Amino acid sequence: MTTTTTGYYSTDEVAVLTGLSFRQLDYWSRCGAIWPEIGARGSGTHRQWSEQQTEWLMKIGEAYRQAERRGLVFSVVAVGHIWTALAAGEDWEVSLWVG
Repeated sequence: MTTTTTGYYSTDEVAVLTGLSFRQLDYWSRCGAIWPEIGARGSGTHRQWSEQQTEWLMKIGEAYRQAERRGLVFSVVAVGHIWTALAAGEDWEVSLWVG
């Protein structure tokens, strides 16, 4: 993965790289489940995501798609738990077990 000239990705770029929609990323961000390296500071400014955060969102995107394929609800709470675990340096892998 190569970063942009500023070293950060816009939400539009992250959406393309992760397969998540801009709206989904925006919703999770507004709910506080995920947060950008550089937050938007008013009208006309944009969130900016680091390369590490983009990699985390790729993992979250895969978990989201797995849940969706199984007809499961992937809540904003789940996203927040995964994000927090990744930010804490935990080695988190996608696996959804359905009994």
